[in-house]
Amino acid sequence: MRVTNNMIGNTVAFNTRRAIARFLEMQSQMSSGRRINNPSDDPIGAVRDLDYRAELAKNLQYRGAIDQALNWQDTYESDLDDMTSMLSSARELAVAMSNGTYDESAREASANEVKSILDSIIQLSNQEIEGKSVFSGFRTQVRPLQLSSTGARYMGDTGSIDFQIDAASKLPVNL
Repeated sequence: MRVTNNMIGNTVAFNTRRAIARFLEMQSQMSSGRRINNPSDDPIGAVRDLDYRAELAKNLQYRGAIDQALNWQDTYESDLDDMTSMLSSARELAVAMSNGTYDESAREASANEVKSILDSIIQLSNQEIEGKSVFSGFRTQVRPLQLSSTGARYMGDTGSIDFQIDAASKLPVNL
């Protein structure tokens, strides 16, 4: 076979165009910082990239749910600790006032203090996080404790609010 000047020129031109195309592709990868800029660059890699991005988005969503669940748990813990100490104070007052050594004014002052403790407990139990009542079960738009003439009434329910913290795990956060 005879090699002509035209064939040599066409081969050189083809190789030059191919080298320029490779150079432009590498330059595009360098400037974007990504190996895959178009799905046609690597179809299998593009699918994997989309899968990884979807998993990262799920993990971010789970992280947000975990942070929210921790916030609910911390609120429960601090509120219940406060209520426990308030109830302990009320019990101490009741035990102290049960003997006959205190006069009527001391008992009235103690009764007012117990009423104040009850109001504080009601206020703590009606606390909200993100506009939702903490201690009311599923009925998060309802104030869980309301005072009536017969005492405090619970207006919530026993439903459990679960946060999705993993693909296969849910964490109940309310009481």
